[in-house]
Amino acid sequence: MKKSFLIADSGGTSTDWCFVNTEGERTYFCSESYHYSNFNEAFFARMNQFWKEKQFSLDTEIHFYGAGCSLEQNQRIIEKHFKDLGFQKIQVENDLLGACRGLLRQASGLLGILGTGSALAEYDQNESIQIYGGFGYLIGDEGSGFYFGKSLIHSLLNKTLNAELSLYLHSILGDEHAILQHVYGVEGKKWIGELARRVGHSEKIQQMHRENIRLFLQVHLSQIKQKYTEISFVGSYAFHQKEILIQELKPYDLTLRKIAQKPIEEMVDFTIEKFR
Repeated sequence: MKKSFLIADSGGTSTDWCFVNTEGERTYFCSESYHYSNFNEAFFARMNQFWKEKQFSLDTEIHFYGAGCSLEQNQRIIEKHFKDLGFQKIQVENDLLGACRGLLRQASGLLGILGTGSALAEYDQNESIQIYGGFGYLIGDEGSGFYFGKSLIHSLLNKTLNAELSLYLHSILGDEHAILQHVYGVEGKKWIGELARRVGHSEKIQQMHRENIRLFLQVHLSQIKQKYTEISFVGSYAFHQKEILIQELKPYDLTLRKIAQKPIEEMVDFTIEKFR
């Protein structure tokens, strides 16, 4: 019997979804992020209404891959949320496992996430996964879009950037008061994480991107014991900084195998092949 699926890739700022009906037709859409930092009564009330309006069959299998979902506590919260909506078949896994399944399939290898947050995974053919990093924006996320944005704002407000760049950044981000309102506002994390897309490509900005990616590689690749020749990446920050990544991987004798801004399509391919 053919099945229908809801497949999710939930990162720090949003969740990419794909509904696959019994005929194999795909419908892609987005929702708020199911990151555990968003878990509160108001969030789940909004999402309950969101899913009631979608009116998917409750026989649909949910395969959910999310940031922070290596923790059993977060897995249980998401499972309960969907069971309360009436869905019965729910699998909740870490987003890194989903990305590895989608991009690496049966191959062992390394995969990094460089989006709003960051982490590195070492994956083998038996779907064993060792995660490095992934500790969240308060104590980690080196190499991520958020880490870049935080570093940029820190440098700007502490007046360590040259006058021309500072003037340009203030012209698009506002004065100190406006910047701090954004940083500490409800959407502060998202605002900081999206700065990389807004601030151009000056020499200093490119240098900061390079330092950010270099730090990620220094922190996490130093822990890898097995020798690899390739690495794959997912995430918008990695996608837009592809050329810097290629250059910074050379000292580690690594080449970029594959990069996906959003791995949801590859994750859908894997799910249909494995579970239908």
